[in-house]
Amino acid sequence: MGQRSRARRIAARFPWYIYNALHIARFFVMDTREMPPRMMIRNLKLTSCCMLLACLLGGCSTFNRDWRNFEAEHDEPVAGLWKGTWLSHANGHHGGLRCIMTPRSDSIYDAHYRASYRKILRFEYTVPMRVRSQAGGYSFTGDADLGAMAGGLYTYSGSITGHTFRAKYSSKLDWGVFDMERAPAQ
Repeated sequence: MGQRSRARRIAARFPWYIYNALHIARFFVMDTREMPPRMMIRNLKLTSCCMLLACLLGGCSTFNRDWRNFEAEHDEPVAGLWKGTWLSHANGHHGGLRCIMTPRSDSIYDAHYRASYRKILRFEYTVPMRVRSQAGGYSFTGDADLGAMAGGLYTYSGSITGHTFRAKYSSKLDWGVFDMERAPAQ
């Protein structure tokens, strides 16, 4: 029985990602003196890609812990936990959104957002918001530079009325809306 048929039988038993991981792992245990130069370069590229992917997808975050441990003040209309969705009008992308609003001073709040896209990719950032009281609620504005890969400088403006948080965001590459409702403290 040849190597190819054996590999096909193994591949049929395992999901593709486990088979690929096993295939890559065999290069880590192979003696480099036995490897041809092309295979060593390929091994280096695969290892670099795996490490980069692990760094990008395995980031550390305290957002979930902060969300669970948040203690709301009952008379605070702006600070608290907010949960809803985001929608990009530029490309139609959308996903889940959570926000922890915490006061920094009387009129400045930190909005710590955690957005998800396609249930796998997550992105977090904090925006200082200037909050003003208005008839029936509060209005806010803010901006944050999220880096060149995310679109650069984003500006935000919106309002909080009762238990509803609505905002518009824009940058040179993207623009859209946030729609959230107050979430109960955990």
